[in-house]
Amino acid sequence: MSEPIQTPEDLVDAFKKSGEFDRMRRELLAEFRKSDGISNFRTRVEDIAQTHLRRQKERRRPTDGDTDALQRNLMAEMDRFPVVDRAITEMRVFRDDSTVKMNVNNSLMRVLLKSRGERIPPGE
Repeated sequence: MSEPIQTPEDLVDAFKKSGEFDRMRRELLAEFRKSDGISNFRTRVEDIAQTHLRRQKERRRPTDGDTDALQRNLMAEMDRFPVVDRAITEMRVFRDDSTVKMNVNNSLMRVLLKSRGERIPPGE
């Protein structure tokens, strides 16, 4: 068994190593994919990409040969718009952040108790 968690940094490291972070990330992604917001997100991303590509073509800047530059430019274009932020705020699960906080707190408590060799209460 590893050393008991002593610092917030230790807790973050143990949280990530435990798989809890990845589990929660997968759950949130699945929730997003089921939500109505995914179609709005996709539509907005496609609009931004098509507008960018159309401007590139009008300026006669070929993008065929340099896919890395194209990807960087598209990502920079995406950063100009709050597409991801808007998609997150539209998700039901984030509108009531008490659910997210409770899930994070429960996960952190499991990791902390496990590091101390303590029993994890049922249903946790």
